[in-house]
Amino acid sequence: MFVYTVYKEISPVHAAVNSLGSWIDSTTGQKIEKAFYEQHDDSSGCRSVLNELKDSTLYAYEQVLEYPLACDYQGRDWHDMLGELVGFDKDNHEAYPAGGPFAELLNCEYWMTTLGPRTAAKLVADFDAWDDRARSFSDAGGEFYLTYWWVRTCLSHAVKNGAVKLHYALS
Repeated sequence: MFVYTVYKEISPVHAAVNSLGSWIDSTTGQKIEKAFYEQHDDSSGCRSVLNELKDSTLYAYEQVLEYPLACDYQGRDWHDMLGELVGFDKDNHEAYPAGGPFAELLNCEYWMTTLGPRTAAKLVADFDAWDDRARSFSDAGGEFYLTYWWVRTCLSHAVKNGAVKLHYALS
């Protein structure tokens, strides 16, 4: 299952050490409970243009929200349906413009990355611009549009000083 994990009100922690899987504030000696570590993927198949957050940095956060994306309409992944809506061909993703609608969610080169506030704002604008078409494109049960709205809501939490990590979770 694909999961979008939202971190709200993030800030870099400058003095932290990793001790047996826990982050410790090296100035106070206190365990840092609410934090995630950002490390960029420099592999050739991963686009680094989304690296809005500083590499190899611990970020503290105020709140975390998880959005598991289990929408599956007639054996089709929600991302495939979104791609169909905007004309994205996953078998020829190189032909799709890098800044095209929802490119950061559709192109496999962006998967497993962290979206910062700027990218989240761009995607929320994409959701707003395509909203009417998404409503009419929706499947009979309305599951596509409900998920469309849900993912937009998820990303909107990161627009102001937040981040969204995209990852898979075994269900």
